[in-house]
Amino acid sequence: MEASYVYSKKRSEFGRQCNFSDKNAEVLIEILPDAELSQKFIEMNPVDKGIQCSQEMSEHEANTERYRSETHGMNHTEGGWPKDVNPQEPDQIMEHCIKQNNALNIYENYFDDVYLNASEDSPSAKTINVLKRRGSLPVELSPVEHSHRDPVWKTLWIQSKTGTECFSTGTDGQVFWWDVRKMSEPTEFLYLDPTKKQDISCAQGAYALEYESTMPTKFMAGTEQGMIISCNRKGKTPAEKIVAVYPGHIGPIYALQRNPFFPKNFLSIGDWTARIWSEDIRESPIMWTANHNHGLSDGCWSPIRPAVFFATRLDGTLSIWDIIFKQKEPALNIQICEEPLHCLKVQEQGRLVATGSHSGICTILELSEGFWNQSKNEKSLVTAMFERETHREKILEARNREIKLRKQKAQGTDETTAIGEEELDTKRVEEITRSTQEQFFETIERKLKERELREKLAMESAQTASIKQLKNEIVLDEEEERPISSDDEQDVVEREGEQCLQTEADEPSEAVQS
Repeated sequence: MEASYVYSKKRSEFGRQCNFSDKNAEVLIEILPDAELSQKFIEMNPVDKGIQCSQEMSEHEANTERYRSETHGMNHTEGGWPKDVNPQEPDQIMEHCIKQNNALNIYENYFDDVYLNASEDSPSAKTINVLKRRGSLPVELSPVEHSHRDPVWKTLWIQSKTGTECFSTGTDGQVFWWDVRKMSEPTEFLYLDPTKKQDISCAQGAYALEYESTMPTKFMAGTEQGMIISCNRKGKTPAEKIVAVYPGHIGPIYALQRNPFFPKNFLSIGDWTARIWSEDIRESPIMWTANHNHGLSDGCWSPIRPAVFFATRLDGTLSIWDIIFKQKEPALNIQICEEPLHCLKVQEQGRLVATGSHSGICTILELSEGFWNQSKNEKSLVTAMFERETHREKILEARNREIKLRKQKAQGTDETTAIGEEELDTKRVEEITRSTQEQFFETIERKLKERELREKLAMESAQTASIKQLKNEIVLDEEEERPISSDDEQDVVEREGEQCLQTEADEPSEAVQS
């Protein structure tokens, strides 16, 4: 039944009636085309268009070869029962029935010995997605007065029962341990002092940290001066907290990571090279790459293959190294972007790699099968390679120590000879100084005595002259009073002569006594 409804309305409510009439078409306005505008028109090719959902496309490969299959049958006959067994008794044949039912092992693996060959395709990687993130506000902040004094460069979570502990480092040379439930102050701290004195004035700023969950009390730090410091969090003395110091790189170290399969070997990224170290060798790395044209910014090991590691460069390139396949150059170089890459992370399964650029763009790449499919004897080959290089470096280290000891002994002999000569020279100088002083004081004493003698002689001569003058005056007075005969004059002359001779004889005797 058709449903309908009739609307009733009066004619007066319809309004004014419309009257239509036929009329020819006429032009109201005419706008002619502008030739100048047509010349300025530019067709966009291609045209960018943003959409929320796109069709997923993928490339698949299928093997179209057919394999022939055949069906075979097998006739199984079972022999008779032993004479002492009655097939009619269920108790006697129960054991045989149980064994017969369990004859087929449904959990047996039939292809354990079959080795799956690695993919023979050339190494490759393709971009899956590009992610961009907008910054958000922090949930919790540490106070400035109880935090680092310089920028923080690295923070890592550590294994704990609560799962809320982490530690951080920066260019101020300090390492702080934090509990995110209480960020008011750090729980522990450590100074990265290579002199093992825990002196903050000698501490070196750090750019990288390394932590392995299997060694919860140990960690490593890469400093701004290019040194690698191995530390022990639970050390009681300052010397125990700094376990070892490695020379590292020429410039700052930006990444450190232990090999997941060989914890004693670790990778360092700095300046223009990537280096592989052994804890037993502290003077030099066991393996290193050639200098790149651009600096390296980050690196890490593959969690699946022990011989593969990754490194990012400042020219936007991702380098993938396979030390079993190639030792002098990367197995694959991928130009991801035109700006520097600063961070790198590999998926646990080893298939995907995420890189972060300078502008904050995260690029996810999918690697070819050769980079995440571990070969049968790869682990043994890497073990032999690391042991060989470690043994070689130990021999070189022992040789260098021997050369240094010889130089020290030679320098010690030269220093002993020099010290003996210096002692002899010192004694000679002291003797010369002593004799010179004695001669100086003797000369001064002699000059003083001569001066005193001259003054004494001058005084005596002055006294003698005054006595003579008095005598002469007395004689003149007597002569004036009485006449003097020739005999008297002669006696006076003789007496004066005797006095003069006596005076001259006394002066040499006094000089000899003095």
